[in-house]
Amino acid sequence: MSSRRRRILWVGKSPTNGMTGDEVYDRKTLAACRAQGCDVHVYYPVPVSRLREAAVLATGVLPYQRTRFATKHNRHAIVEQSRKVDAVICSWEPHDALVRRLSPPSILITHNVASRALPALFPNNMLATLAAARAGAWERRWYRSGHFAAIGALSRRDFAYLDGITDRPELLLLPPGMPPCIELRRDAGFTKEIVISGTFGWPPKHRDIMRFAREYAAVVPRLPIRADGLPPEAMTLLQPSGVPLSDDALRIGLITDRFEAGHKLKTLAYVANNQIVLSFAEVGFDFVHIPYHDLFIRKLESVADIAAHVSAIADLPAADLRERFVRFQHACARYFTWDAVARKLLEAADTAIEAGSRNDRRALLQSPLQADTQNEERFSLGGAAHRSLRENSSAGIRAGDRVA
Repeated sequence: MSSRRRRILWVGKSPTNGMTGDEVYDRKTLAACRAQGCDVHVYYPVPVSRLREAAVLATGVLPYQRTRFATKHNRHAIVEQSRKVDAVICSWEPHDALVRRLSPPSILITHNVASRALPALFPNNMLATLAAARAGAWERRWYRSGHFAAIGALSRRDFAYLDGITDRPELLLLPPGMPPCIELRRDAGFTKEIVISGTFGWPPKHRDIMRFAREYAAVVPRLPIRADGLPPEAMTLLQPSGVPLSDDALRIGLITDRFEAGHKLKTLAYVANNQIVLSFAEVGFDFVHIPYHDLFIRKLESVADIAAHVSAIADLPAADLRERFVRFQHACARYFTWDAVARKLLEAADTAIEAGSRNDRRALLQSPLQADTQNEERFSLGGAAHRSLRENSSAGIRAGDRVA
């Protein structure tokens, strides 16, 4: 690239309260990209109504969540804005149908690969199983080098899945950055307390925190709980005190999620705050390269396992435990950085631009607005009365072939 500042169009999830993992990831990555010399313009696709979303989903044209944003308006806006930039970065897989085969190279960041996440989020649910199958077919068809310059994954397991797709583009491992570490006092030991933090408004998270609260409330004796942001019902069951200072002792940081999907930012937040992670979900795969990961990232099968893990930790000499934890924490801080996320994204964009990706994609999309007009059914079920659900369904994925 020349010395001219890169121009990036960022297509992402519209912010809500700023606390969810998706929002934190986007906000921090955007800031890091701008700090590395990018002019970034942000576009948030406008969702359709829930009724219309359900109607489009029923046609089978698009898989789960894509139907919420698949409109001609969104595609038109992205195509128009993409003409003014060097590359497009799409952060959130429900928007992937809107950014395929653009004239500038496009990079997709998958927060949770849908075909893997849905069965984990909703186990033993037939609708989730069917939705996962549809999402898998979509991913195998469209996550290819002709549609994206690169695809990023937040977790090693999602990365491994994407690596198995035929004719995949360049893959990027983009785990989130770590919050600033709280320095542990030199005389700090291990305190047998459980810290629970995070947001629990999303139904799968709410379901799992309530399951833990009910199960752990029945345990006698149980460890003290230090928490904030719990649902009122969980507060009543667990009777927690406030979240403690983080520099005075090592404690347990508990992840109550039972599902493995993407990368849980909470894991790194706990480590930064001097908390040894116990998790009902499998989160250790993203730390296998970090020394002492098996000591400080532990998997729970049930609430009955908590006492055994806490006892094993408490039996270690306090000085050795502290030294090993600090080494683990600092190694995590060096590896998990937002600067690394931005650097990988921008290097991938530069490589695609320098390889002539702009011209290659112009050949695939000679007239984006004309293509969108001709294939309005692909992204819109409203409008003229003669456009029926049956016609949209029969067009199916073939309509996606024609829309750039």
